[in-house]
Amino acid sequence: MADGYHVFSFDDWASFSFYIQKRMTQYHRYIYRGQREAEWPLETSFERECNKYGISEAVREKRLKEHLEGFRQAIRGREEGHVDKSDDDEVWVLGQHYGLATPLLDWTKSPFVAAYFAFHSPEPSETELRAVWGFYPNRLVKAGLVKVIDPESSFNSRLLSQRGVLTKVEKPGSIEEHIMGVYNGKLSRKNGIMKFLIPDREREIALKALNQMNINHMSLFPDLEGASQYSNLRLQFDKY
Repeated sequence: MADGYHVFSFDDWASFSFYIQKRMTQYHRYIYRGQREAEWPLETSFERECNKYGISEAVREKRLKEHLEGFRQAIRGREEGHVDKSDDDEVWVLGQHYGLATPLLDWTKSPFVAAYFAFHSPEPSETELRAVWGFYPNRLVKAGLVKVIDPESSFNSRLLSQRGVLTKVEKPGSIEEHIMGVYNGKLSRKNGIMKFLIPDREREIALKALNQMNINHMSLFPDLEGASQYSNLRLQFDKY
């Protein structure tokens, strides 16, 4: 592919599952992200907050640094385990875990874990499509445009259970924009970004199939919240 960006549409869950197992198992360096809305961009929580509060592009870098330093001061005496507070990325990862708006984007090494996050919410998609993104980051990493963070922090059991990794854009622009720039006119047998679209109506089938793979809130969130959310899904679906 010359543009590095490809969209795949599936009629049902079974077609998506078959494609992933048939075609994607050979591409082990892809990482994945699930989103409830097909049209949502790959946007970090920090970007969403800036857009919400009208913080302009011109001052965002300054505000990001102030935000990080403010959080670094606020966690004194509160952090769990050993956190190297001199390492910006480790502080961001800690904040991401506890709901801080950060410049990090959550991904997983498992396309089916990503699919779970795409389908978990009972709120219907406005486009009637859920999205699973597949991202091959190597070219953007080599170009210094994106950094992949694979934390080893033992305190973050959720991240470990979800086979999670995070990305951080290192230069102005989105992941999608950087993909188009790097791949433009350059042939490659690998896409930089793939977006798999699955009908919203397949939610129950998808979640039941994932549960049979032991991909559910109990396995992905090994705590009381996970147990509660798992039990809630059993209320929604018969024979879950």
